[in-house]
Amino acid sequence: MAKKVVTTDDLDPKQEAAETITYGIDGQYREIDLSEPNAKKLRDALAPFNKASRLVDPKVGGRRFANSGNGQMGFAYGDYDSQAVRTWAQEQGLEVNDKGRVPDDIVRQYFAAEQQQASVNGAAAR
Repeated sequence: MAKKVVTTDDLDPKQEAAETITYGIDGQYREIDLSEPNAKKLRDALAPFNKASRLVDPKVGGRRFANSGNGQMGFAYGDYDSQAVRTWAQEQGLEVNDKGRVPDDIVRQYFAAEQQQASVNGAAAR
């Protein structure tokens, strides 16, 4: 049986979210699920600041984690290939949606497995 997961707008739960937007300020990165109208409002509000600012490479300095606001650290957007994580999770028998956010616990498991495999490969090469 197929299961459909619907993500709602974090500002207006009566609306379905069209996308997840990741943004950062003061070293903290956040994600928010927004409908098209609310995503446009956010982009319009940030437009003058974006126009005056400089782009930076989010991966400088290695993998970065973002505070999710609840005291736990989450993965910042762009630090991993979500499709590779989804494929790995499905191969492990873990339940993961085809779209939307990949749960942090699955991303952590993926990186732990990736790191363990790199250790095994490094030991075998010696």
